[in-house]
Amino acid sequence: MLTPKDAWQATLSQLQIQLNRATFDTWLKGSDLVAYDNDEFTVRVRHAYAKDWLEKHLHAEIVLALSSIFQRDVTVRFVVNLPPRSGLPADGTALVAGGEAEPPAQAEVPSSAQTEASAAPETPAPAVTTAQTSAPATPPLTPPPLAQNYAEWDPRVTEIRRTPEATPGAPQPDSPFNRLFTFERFATGPSNQFACAAAKAVTTAPGESYNPLVIYGGVGLGKTHLLHAIGHATLAAGKQALALTGEEFTNALVAAIKTHSTDALRERYRGVDVLLLDDIQFLAGKPSSEEEFLHTFNTLFSLGKQIVVTCNQHPRQLATLDDRIRSRLAGGLLADIQAPETDTRLAILTTKSAARGTALPAEVASALAQQPIENVRELEGLLTQLLARATLTSQPLSVALAEQVLSRHTPSPIARRSTNISDVLQATATYHQLSLDDLLSKRRTKEVVRARQIAMYLAREETDASLPEIGAAIGGRNHSTVLYGYQKIAKSVEADAALRREVGEIRRQLLLLPKS
Repeated sequence: MLTPKDAWQATLSQLQIQLNRATFDTWLKGSDLVAYDNDEFTVRVRHAYAKDWLEKHLHAEIVLALSSIFQRDVTVRFVVNLPPRSGLPADGTALVAGGEAEPPAQAEVPSSAQTEASAAPETPAPAVTTAQTSAPATPPLTPPPLAQNYAEWDPRVTEIRRTPEATPGAPQPDSPFNRLFTFERFATGPSNQFACAAAKAVTTAPGESYNPLVIYGGVGLGKTHLLHAIGHATLAAGKQALALTGEEFTNALVAAIKTHSTDALRERYRGVDVLLLDDIQFLAGKPSSEEEFLHTFNTLFSLGKQIVVTCNQHPRQLATLDDRIRSRLAGGLLADIQAPETDTRLAILTTKSAARGTALPAEVASALAQQPIENVRELEGLLTQLLARATLTSQPLSVALAEQVLSRHTPSPIARRSTNISDVLQATATYHQLSLDDLLSKRRTKEVVRARQIAMYLAREETDASLPEIGAAIGGRNHSTVLYGYQKIAKSVEADAALRREVGEIRRQLLLLPKS
């Protein structure tokens, strides 16, 4: 099992991947563990502003990551660097219970405590010495009383100072939004990081820079999650938000027309600070609904209110949607969500399992994440099946148990290293509607070359064949040609969403092949 210090460092490494660089460098870089006791991690950050910001915005995400890595439920609280004072125990009592004594780092007084700190003696604190051999083997759990001026900054003395206002994005009492759909529970990666950042941005300055915000992508990728996360954050900021689907918008309009209550309906839609409309494509081809939404949009926009919509594809592809609506959507910020790649799937599994109070072993999470699953709901379904099977049959969470779950999800087990080059060539040719002869020929058309390079990439990734063996199987090509084709696809697959879907679909076809 990891030590608390190693667990915190591992958590920092994971967060550095999950968060954008600016966020990590501003708030978490340079933080370190100064105390661990009874499953509580006390983490020192650089200043009081960082402490408050982390408590408001990233606390839940940090706890989830740390609990998963440490493999037990933990709590985390933040402190700032302690100012020099003479109240430290002379024997250098360690902050980490049972750990080695370390002198605290010299640091600045927190800005919010400067008034009180000015009353403290200006003479520097005496140097802290290491514990003498005659000292007790176990440090005292309750240190001597410290200077009252700094008590609120020391985790051993009193409860850490908390900011009284509500945490932005946290579910509020009686919230109309899904309590599970918060920013803290949204696992980010290259496929959805921009959309998540855009959603957070509109909560800090609604109606200003990114209005409207359009989040688009396939089914089950997290669009509704982000919509409700915006709703939670809006309520926490003391503003009004309304979320509804395109179908609900239409049904409510029809009911209002029948009951002659359209004025009340318009007042409801146009009296909020943030309007969140899910699946706007449902309005397409319904003139009355389109007209009502258009006028609602114009009213909110002119009042500086925020509008956020989701749809299943880019607005310009919604050919049957009113041109005026499409034009207004195109004038806002467009953020797409793509199918999750392996790292994002791993982050999703880690976050979802931790939210259910279970630390998913790394090897099990990795095994599930390797599956070419493009739908987050489907991935979460696999996790649900795995956890249920482990609970109901009293089995440990293991790769073997994951294989049992996956064998019912797909006809093949987790890793198909038995896939051969012939399988890859056949699946690639079938997907691209080419004959096998075309794929192996000397033809140099754009479509054939692309398919051939994808076959080289998959043969290298999915089989144990060497470059010369792959070249020999693909029309007698040399190893340098195969290497070039492999590197070209490998370089493009993460950035090119269409290519990533293409490769994922061919991999899925390989999974459906009978096991050899």
